[in-house]
Amino acid sequence: QWSFEKGPDRDELEVCGAPDDLTDLPEDVQVNISKIKEALHSCDETDIRTADLFFMVSAKPETVAAVCDELETDAIADAKMQLLLRSFSELKSEMSLINGVVFVKCALLPKVANLEEGTTARSLIDSITAFAQDMPHVTVEGLLVPLVSAESMGKAQTDVVQTLIKEGIPKDYAAMCLRRMLQESRTCIETNVTFVHILILKRGPLESVFTELVNWLASVKDERSTDSKFSKLLMDFVSFYGPQMSSACLDSVVKVVSANRTLLKKPIQNMLTKLTA
Repeated sequence: QWSFEKGPDRDELEVCGAPDDLTDLPEDVQVNISKIKEALHSCDETDIRTADLFFMVSAKPETVAAVCDELETDAIADAKMQLLLRSFSELKSEMSLINGVVFVKCALLPKVANLEEGTTARSLIDSITAFAQDMPHVTVEGLLVPLVSAESMGKAQTDVVQTLIKEGIPKDYAAMCLRRMLQESRTCIETNVTFVHILILKRGPLESVFTELVNWLASVKDERSTDSKFSKLLMDFVSFYGPQMSSACLDSVVKVVSANRTLLKKPIQNMLTKLTA
């Protein structure tokens, strides 16, 4: 059973079913799958036709998972992944959220998870970034959340996440991205500070996630009390979003800043004093 649960504090797509047996699919779909796989693993410039991917629009999520496993995308060349992403994104208006997420988790995530520092082509990052701009919700759930919730994240994967949230995720999706990362991230606090700061700098509408963000700031304030990067995050948060904060939210931020021991403490307190006057 596949479920998509959406709530104010939870936005989750879970995979709980076994992939379908591809031999049970209609013959024309099996032919399409063979054509896609051949194109992905060939050494020439064979394109991946959007028309050949169209069956995924009406397919069950289990079928999409099985097809992606069959395509063995973790072993394809970067240029082929670029073609696949570009063709798939052309189906964005027809594709369901869950099928899009399953595709990203099963086709793109293994490729990104296998990247090694210093060997990642900028062209691949650019194509993933373009895909994120076209299909941001799918990218957050299918790629970003699994990467940040992993036991450990390599330098190459950290760089991908950083680039995606900076250049790929539109600012209108910053709140959703921030909420999911705060809910699921298991990366070190230092890396999280970097990710959260980038999302704040996008200056998208974050009011809906103020509570979760301030709770997170409060949970790390003592450990990060001498961290200049954390202080800069606080300063930008108060500077950009202070006027939109409720009095209760501002009170919580005042407590976070009071634990700070960097040179930015006084300037941030001055800003807060003006906001609470």
